[in-house]
Amino acid sequence: MINKVLIYLDFDGVLTTKFSNPSKFHLGLEFDPVCIENLKKLLKELKDKYDKIIIVIISNWRYDLSEDQLVQLLCKVYGLEPYFSEIEFADKKGNREEEIKEHLAMNTEVEAFFILDDMNYRDEILRRHLIRTRSEDGIRAFEDIKAYALEIIDY
Repeated sequence: MINKVLIYLDFDGVLTTKFSNPSKFHLGLEFDPVCIENLKKLLKELKDKYDKIIIVIISNWRYDLSEDQLVQLLCKVYGLEPYFSEIEFADKKGNREEEIKEHLAMNTEVEAFFILDDMNYRDEILRRHLIRTRSEDGIRAFEDIKAYALEIIDY
């Protein structure tokens, strides 16, 4: 039985979309409100089903904001705190696929994971765990995103 799920989360093209506006709270664009609500719904459903949900930030925003600023952004500005167990950060190596593989190698007890990103991946294993979003829409199509996430977890 799966108890722990890692979600590798990019921001641009996942939470920021063509519907995003300049932010009053932080640099760059605000997260699309529909995408934030869909992320909350997805996290809530996963948390109801699995003991531990860990968000691993893979976004390039890691290069411009500190880890504390990113936690503040997700928890306080966008209200995600009740919906997950922990936030972790992939090491900054400049190659997202390598960052994820290294993070997975350091977390050998990982039972399930998926990636929310608008980038294409070359690594075959990572591609099987990728929910590739359209940069224009992010995760606005909740039912599709949820179905893909559950399919990957149950694989």
